[in-house]
Amino acid sequence: MKTLLSLIYQSFLMNFREKIFYALALTHFLGIALCHVISEWTMQNMTEVLYDFGGFYLMLMSSLISIILSSKILDNADGSVEGVLALVQSRSVYLIGRFLGLCVSIMASTLIFLAIWQIFLLGNQLPGLNMPHLLVFFTLTVPSLLIAALSLLFSSFTQTTVTVMTSFILFGIGLMSQTLSRGLPANASVSQRYIVEFFAKFWNLQQYNLMDALHLSGNVSNNLLLWLWIYALNMMAIFITLTIFIFAKKDI
Repeated sequence: MKTLLSLIYQSFLMNFREKIFYALALTHFLGIALCHVISEWTMQNMTEVLYDFGGFYLMLMSSLISIILSSKILDNADGSVEGVLALVQSRSVYLIGRFLGLCVSIMASTLIFLAIWQIFLLGNQLPGLNMPHLLVFFTLTVPSLLIAALSLLFSSFTQTTVTVMTSFILFGIGLMSQTLSRGLPANASVSQRYIVEFFAKFWNLQQYNLMDALHLSGNVSNNLLLWLWIYALNMMAIFITLTIFIFAKKDI
């Protein structure tokens, strides 16, 4: 347990030393500024537009960062992975520690975004974030954790470039799967319908965007939030288990 906690902490520090996180902090400011500009262009409720765009931005940027960082966890080009493995108890401990460290980094990045967001809202004399808002925003980071686990799985048997490209494609499919399923033409073949409905059922990342439900009722069902997190944790557990199995047989 001590080794695992140490790996999580080291992974967290390594991630925040990456220049990409400094760029992310800057884009948080730019993204929120863009939210304000877009809200003034539309006739819709300003607060709803801000939250819709801000939520999509958070999901997109979190997933972008998670794909890039998770694809580098097993990259041994500089010999760093081999060096750490010589010090830890097993490869599975290394994988779990690095992945959990990435999850902590994504959550910390989300906290930074929400702090900037709260300052922005209060500075524009808008209602600040409440608990339902916080729950929805943190649920928006679930796709980034799922895609990080999937990206880590791909990196266990493919090159970094292939991992990044494949992960981006599957992230896009996850966002569009539900829409594609509803828009299937009547003359679609059985195989096309099966593939699209499979992704819509098991890889629907858009279901974690609960902004519309928040706008309609001002709250989100705790049962729905619990189900979404449990489902995501099970999916991540499957991806990480497969990664451990493949990585255990891989030559470093």
